[in-house]
Amino acid sequence: MAFILLMFGCSEPVPIGENIMEIDVGKEPVQDNKIDVKAMVVQKKNYIFTITPKAAYKISGVVKSVKRYSDDWNSYLSPLDVALVWGRLAEPDMDKYIRYWQEHRWYYYRYEAGTPVSKDYIIKHSSNNHLIPANENIKQALNLIEKGQMIYIDGYLVNVDGGYKNDKYWWRTSLTRDDTGDGSCEVIYVKRINIGGKIYQ
Repeated sequence: MAFILLMFGCSEPVPIGENIMEIDVGKEPVQDNKIDVKAMVVQKKNYIFTITPKAAYKISGVVKSVKRYSDDWNSYLSPLDVALVWGRLAEPDMDKYIRYWQEHRWYYYRYEAGTPVSKDYIIKHSSNNHLIPANENIKQALNLIEKGQMIYIDGYLVNVDGGYKNDKYWWRTSLTRDDTGDGSCEVIYVKRINIGGKIYQ
């Protein structure tokens, strides 16, 4: 019985601490392109991936949609996507004007007539984020993310190149908040995350 309890306990994420200050979802993400971080090579199942950091990245936002994946090559690295909003979009009254949802690694929104912000503002203050956990503890912590939560992510925007036998795969991160369409999602290598006031690393 003790062994079973121990195995169960290992599947739960362990926070390194708590932050009693509320996450500030009103501020803009912080990106630093001047970094000197070596690429990382990881193996997931039979796939070999090279993860190349392109920028240091920190973002705080309100979760508007969560989509979990398990049946594509991307899911070996990134088990879920999170649609985040910040700034004016994070205010509760905006929910009656804008709806968000995700499908097939894409993120969508629909806004009503009379929405008090422009389409351009929505584009620049929302994002679909492919999250790559840096370790097993963060991977388990990502399971705690739910719609409506305020979260803070600290990590890198990364490009991914992978292969399996003769097949090649790649994923490219966006490096700006004002792009749309294919390639506009952020691919984030998550080093630290704050969920519900608990910090995981």
